[in-house]
Amino acid sequence: MNMEFSNGAHWYAVYVRSRHEFKIFNRLTESGIETFLPVVERLSRWKDRKKLVSFPLFAGYLFVHISKDYNDILSVLKTHGVVRFLGIVPGEPEPVPDEQIAYLKKLVESRFIITKSVTNKNDKLTLLHRLAFLFMIHF
Repeated sequence: MNMEFSNGAHWYAVYVRSRHEFKIFNRLTESGIETFLPVVERLSRWKDRKKLVSFPLFAGYLFVHISKDYNDILSVLKTHGVVRFLGIVPGEPEPVPDEQIAYLKKLVESRFIITKSVTNKNDKLTLLHRLAFLFMIHF
């Protein structure tokens, strides 16, 4: 893994075990790593009732704010349930611009309700493409 050592922290997208986003968010936060899990409410329907349920905006993904230091990256990867960092080059984490994370935070703070998850098992778009699409809509 080709690592550049710098003190500047960046946001990185992390792929995690399916349906373990909240547990991994807690593990990373407890270990002192700044973590962001965009959560939205979705209207779930059962035969007898409807209820607003919190779901990750991007199923299977969360964001960590770390430096591109080998030890920081390794501490995230060693967290139980973390699969890998997202990046264009395999093994090389790709930073997510701070402006995009700020926009996602504003989006989540607006407490909008969605009827379907942004991610889909049959969807072949990567998280980076989904983020790009969301930001094209915004700007």
